[in-house]
Amino acid sequence: MKGKKHSFGIQKKMVLGITVVAFITYGTSALFIFYLSDFLGEMLNVNDSIFTIVTLLFGVFWCGVLGYFGSYYITKPITRLEESVSKAAKGDIRHDIHIPKSNDEIRSLSVSYNLMLENLRNMVKDINYNFEETNKNVSVISDFIKTGTDSSEEIFKNMKQITHGSESTSNAINNTSNLISDTKSIALNIQTKANLSKESSDSMKLTLDNTTKIVQMVITGIDNISQKNNESLKSVQELQKYAEKISDIISLVGDISTQTNLLALNASIEAARAGEHGRGFAVVAEEVRKLADGSAQAVKEVTEYIQDIQGEVQNVVIKIEEQSVLTAEEASQGVTVENQMNKMNLAILKIANDIEEISGLIDNQMVHMMETDVKAQEVAHIAGNTYHFSEIVKSAIEEQNTGMKQMFNSSHSLSLYSNRLKETINQFKV
Repeated sequence: MKGKKHSFGIQKKMVLGITVVAFITYGTSALFIFYLSDFLGEMLNVNDSIFTIVTLLFGVFWCGVLGYFGSYYITKPITRLEESVSKAAKGDIRHDIHIPKSNDEIRSLSVSYNLMLENLRNMVKDINYNFEETNKNVSVISDFIKTGTDSSEEIFKNMKQITHGSESTSNAINNTSNLISDTKSIALNIQTKANLSKESSDSMKLTLDNTTKIVQMVITGIDNISQKNNESLKSVQELQKYAEKISDIISLVGDISTQTNLLALNASIEAARAGEHGRGFAVVAEEVRKLADGSAQAVKEVTEYIQDIQGEVQNVVIKIEEQSVLTAEEASQGVTVENQMNKMNLAILKIANDIEEISGLIDNQMVHMMETDVKAQEVAHIAGNTYHFSEIVKSAIEEQNTGMKQMFNSSHSLSLYSNRLKETINQFKV
């Protein structure tokens, strides 16, 4: 790029200065050599050659002296520029240099230099302003990142606890489901036992009906005992056999009652283990146990009656010859036995009805337990999915936490670089 044209540049000044110095020195030397040499030579007593040489030497000397003082006019603004550049190199850019009045390269350089200082001051101010704003934003970002990191770590801890809780919940639900399955198996066994008890009670009721008919036959035989002693003896023997059968049946009923009581006790224990889910079943098991106790008590009473009947039969066998006299009494006792048998029949009928009701309740309980088992399986599946998704969320939060830490480290590094930039800016005095 070509330089700017100046009306009186340094080149012209140097040519003019050299010309003036040459004119002065050469003119003076010519004056001394051509006009004053004879006068001064005679006065100083020197020949022309020496005088010429001395004159020329003085011309060279005065040329240097005049050139030295003349160059100060040119080098003075350059010296000022040098001092300002040295200050600017040290960071002091507060002051502009003096602009020479002459329209030359030094003036243009001074103007350009002042413009450069102004631009540099503006740049430093802009950089300082941008630094302050950047530093504020970096501080805000660092605070946000730190807060986000702390929140992310807190969320990660909470998700870790949630994952652990989901895992524990899933395990607990699986254990509950297994317990419900075990309880369901026990309930099925109890249902089977209840059905068997119902069948046994029906059989016992049928046997008691037959026994009642036999007792009625015994009463009829007692009425005719005076006429048919032999038939009465046979009837008494048959009665003894039936009494033994009744005793066996009652013993069986007692065993069933004892077994039912044990099953009810075991059901209560299993219901207690099942906790809240087995509470309703525990109530049913308690009612079964009470009914079993009632059955046992009834069996005890019936056994006592059968023993009385057997005793009476033995007395009849021993005192067969006295039957004619005691016919009325035996008939009365037969009526009593019939009444007791009717009562026992009613008790057995009640036991059968209760067992049937218990069986119905157990059936309903089984339906609810099946529904509970299905719900428990669904909840276990949901808990498993919850644990799986919580693991995924925990991993994502962990990755996010790592990214937040990296961002925090980056913001910290940016803050360090900003501080270094601030130190560099502080070197400038604006």
